[in-house]
Amino acid sequence: MFKKEKSRENYLRVTKVLYPFSGLQHINPDVLENAARRGTKVHKICEGIASGIGEIGTDDETWGYVESFKKWFETDIKIIEIEKRFWDDQLCFTGQVDFIIRTEEGLAIVDIKTSSKPSKTWSAQGCAYAYLAKKSGYDIKKIFFLHLNKQGKEPKIYEYDVNDYFFFAIYTTYIHFYHKEQKMNNLTEKMQERLDKWRKNPKPIDLEKKERETPVSRRNGKNDYGDAMTLEDWNEEAKKSQTRK
Repeated sequence: MFKKEKSRENYLRVTKVLYPFSGLQHINPDVLENAARRGTKVHKICEGIASGIGEIGTDDETWGYVESFKKWFETDIKIIEIEKRFWDDQLCFTGQVDFIIRTEEGLAIVDIKTSSKPSKTWSAQGCAYAYLAKKSGYDIKKIFFLHLNKQGKEPKIYEYDVNDYFFFAIYTTYIHFYHKEQKMNNLTEKMQERLDKWRKNPKPIDLEKKERETPVSRRNGKNDYGDAMTLEDWNEEAKKSQTRK
């Protein structure tokens, strides 16, 4: 086990692969450092709440985000995994999932965010996490990003489709332009086969639409797209699912 962990030290992280496409490089490094520190604190507190340890370490800086998380968590969320890291030893990359939960429609990835606004890389990040979790035996059907509110209001919930090849396309772009050595050493034949399959039958995602569209409007066949899935929508869908069953 120690030998395998040692060999994984240089694996690419999903967040590193997505960094050049995120626009974060144009933000003041001090601002990014503070945001990352705050985000880490919020994640730790939320992890404690979800695991039953309790709310520990909340301060003025994190209070609103934690209250926002609790508004979602207290809606009878069924947690399966907390802060679980997954690895792909063939493609040599790794990612850590905040939560895997059980929904009426199957298992779902949940990632919590404390940024000021949503990012177009969230969908790709979610697809990468779903792929890694599925590779480890979790039958992931949904991807949710929980955008916590600084003032403690209900979080916005963004839903994305599970699409393995979407992240693969970004991964190979990153390898080609930013990591030439990795391209030669770790882009395996199996990866190339997957990409060839994707190129023959690509499944593009309309990012602008997906970030605005809510599961409620999609299922009802409406054309009006909200900013995100609200907590009220979430509860309403849960009730509908139970009624259908």
